[in-house]
Amino acid sequence: MSNIVSPIIITGMHRSGTTMVANMLRQLGLFIGNDLEENSESKFFINHNNWLLLQSGGSWDNPKPIQWFYDNNEVVSLTEDYIRERMGGIPVINYLGLRRFALGQKPLSGLNQAWGWKDPRTSFTLPFWLRIFPNARVIHIYRNGVPVAASLRSREARHLYRAELKHKTRKAMGVYRLISKQNRFVSSIRCLSLEGGFALWEEYVSQAIAMVEKTAPNSIDIKYEDFLDDPVDHLTKILGFCGIESTIEQIKSVASEVNPSRANAFESDDELANFYSTVRARPLMRQLGY
Repeated sequence: MSNIVSPIIITGMHRSGTTMVANMLRQLGLFIGNDLEENSESKFFINHNNWLLLQSGGSWDNPKPIQWFYDNNEVVSLTEDYIRERMGGIPVINYLGLRRFALGQKPLSGLNQAWGWKDPRTSFTLPFWLRIFPNARVIHIYRNGVPVAASLRSREARHLYRAELKHKTRKAMGVYRLISKQNRFVSSIRCLSLEGGFALWEEYVSQAIAMVEKTAPNSIDIKYEDFLDDPVDHLTKILGFCGIESTIEQIKSVASEVNPSRANAFESDDELANFYSTVRARPLMRQLGY
């Protein structure tokens, strides 16, 4: 078992810069999956994290019920046995790609490079994954909750707009008279409001910070706004934490993609600035210096 390379897990609240950091690390040598979706998240790990949340009636935008899962040792043990089977079998090809799988580079028996995954849901499923990978290293990225809530609201509003157009088309064609609708109109009704998205941010960040404290020194916190201010320095520290070797030229090249003006862009929006004034005194905002 000594040849196992423990995973590097990138987590944090949705819309908080995790995709940016994951993409940079991927360019610098971190393997995060052969099956990435648009947010650079491995479908293999997304599906399993969604399933873990669902076992106790939770979801990505209602993650707290997972505590009921952790409170039942028998279910947790059965789940661990199941996930180990999945990770050692054919399904993991999706994550690894056929070449790595054929070469025997499986997560449970050893990969020959730095590897891991990025998924905000891991903020809540991490205690489970640590049963399988007790020496995993965790990178937690956090950002001001106001632009996070605004970004979530915008994303869900786009989903709702497209869903409404599709609904009108299907209704006109009489589709619903023959078959039932299989999917929701939006991914998260909760996040269609600033308050809903902000409250979810509080849940995610509080949980992730608690996990970072429990898993130190195998975990680090990265403040999104600080990263944007000095990406070269932060990338250098993260790479050292991950054990990935890169030249300063490579780091600077990747860091050149960063746009530092994004850090507090929300302040120019009157609605968001007003919302910020109503939440800036909340305990977590004050704790994080926002």
